[in-house]
Amino acid sequence: MTRSFNAESFRDFIEDERSKIARAFREVEQVQVEYQGAYTRFKTEHDKTLAALTGQIEAQGSELAPALRELIDARVPVERQAIAARIAELEKESPKLQKHADALVSRAQKDTADLHAMNPKLNDQEEKLKTQIAQWQQKLDDLNAQAKALSKGLGFILNVGKINTLDRERFRAIGHLEGLGKDLNKVRQEWRDLRTMADKEQKETQAEWQTAMAQIGQLKQEHDYLAENADTLARHRAIVFVLDNLKTPLATNPPLDAPLGRTIELNIQTDDFQAALGSVAGILGVMKGVDEGLKRLRESATALISEQSRHGKFLPPLQIELAGNVTAFGAVWDDLAAKSKDEKSLAQHPAHFVTAIKPFLDERLTKDHIVGYFNSLGNALKRATAGWKG
Repeated sequence: MTRSFNAESFRDFIEDERSKIARAFREVEQVQVEYQGAYTRFKTEHDKTLAALTGQIEAQGSELAPALRELIDARVPVERQAIAARIAELEKESPKLQKHADALVSRAQKDTADLHAMNPKLNDQEEKLKTQIAQWQQKLDDLNAQAKALSKGLGFILNVGKINTLDRERFRAIGHLEGLGKDLNKVRQEWRDLRTMADKEQKETQAEWQTAMAQIGQLKQEHDYLAENADTLARHRAIVFVLDNLKTPLATNPPLDAPLGRTIELNIQTDDFQAALGSVAGILGVMKGVDEGLKRLRESATALISEQSRHGKFLPPLQIELAGNVTAFGAVWDDLAAKSKDEKSLAQHPAHFVTAIKPFLDERLTKDHIVGYFNSLGNALKRATAGWKG
């Protein structure tokens, strides 16, 4: 059934939709918190149980039950191939890193050479300036002496013209000295700046080189370890892989029955929690996206209300028509909030939550449904404001 809205009631409708999303979001977020906590607990126990059981199986060696041994033996070549691939990768990475480290050394040496090359140039400029300063200082001293001599006794009155000429020359000498002093300070500052920059670059280059050399050492250590222990590691990894992926019981030796059964339980539980966390993340992402779209629509509605308020005498009143499937779309958020309400109970049954949430992701909140929803809202606004044009 179609519903009609004016600009204000349309804005209220959008805000109500956002409120529904916010409520559902809070409920699903609580589920996420419960799942994350439970997953961490189960994963810790899972990893501890898996490590202990792996050790037991490695200790038994050839005494393993055929069903388990066959699975492990079938996996060993795969793990051996993976180890060989990693060794080959390391053999390619190490030279690249070494080349990078060597380039850093070359760069540091060039920077040092460049700095040394600049030193005599700036030093030569400084010495020339200092010589000029000394010359002008001597000239100023001579002018001062002459002026002093002419000013003795009545000379100040008798030699006023000469003294004025000397004063002009003295001021010119002082001006030269001030300019040369600034040039000297500039040269010295340039050298200080170069030294500061060079020191900074040298420290950065050294830190980068040290990091590269540490990485080279780590790669070499990993390479040597894998190469020396390939067979043992391949079997160890095969055991871990088989145990970590078991979902159904196997006939095995009595000492392994209980820990193997518990490992299978924990495999299922951790997988269920991973799936549930994935579903939670997916539905939260959808809600954020829809809310952002509705936020922009609300801003559009607010702008229309403002426009209508300013020019109401010249604009026909808005009538926004929304189809029943559009106005009913918000029910999905109420249903989602209801499904997520009892998060404490849901945390004990993550597989149930995945099942419950699947229809939302696969049917009610698909990309096509959401795009259609926003297209309907946007087109309704366009139709309503069509009479405002021109």
